[in-house]
Amino acid sequence: MDAYPHWSGAQPGDIIFKDVNDDKKIDGLDRVMDEHSYIPRFSGGMNINLQYKNFDLAILFQGTLGAKMYIKPESGILGNYYQEFADNRWTPENTNASYPRTFDGDTYYWRSQANTFWLRSSDYIRLKSMELGYNLPVTGRWVLKL
Repeated sequence: MDAYPHWSGAQPGDIIFKDVNDDKKIDGLDRVMDEHSYIPRFSGGMNINLQYKNFDLAILFQGTLGAKMYIKPESGILGNYYQEFADNRWTPENTNASYPRTFDGDTYYWRSQANTFWLRSSDYIRLKSMELGYNLPVTGRWVLKL
């Protein structure tokens, strides 16, 4: 830890902040603006209608692109960790982990200091509906009486 600048109180397993201005310390001057927001840059859908003989198929896709969400799960005393966080967290035996050590809510500096580690893409595409139909042939034999 002594080889890289860090917030005071940093411990092994904490998130590593980048020294953006290269002044050998981590502070508010290392903050940068992130161009993404929670509002998608694109939101839309696609409707496909197909017909073959007496069959028809209607499909509707919907999705968004270009948004990011800040994941801030309640953890520790307040709630449970996400399974992915728990399975891949830093421990003394797992120093090459994907996630930091266990934490209790926002009590640690790296939880209360906004950072890009917790930003996740919220892009998605989903199949909203699909309808398959068959049209009975008209033969003149069927009569509907009300």
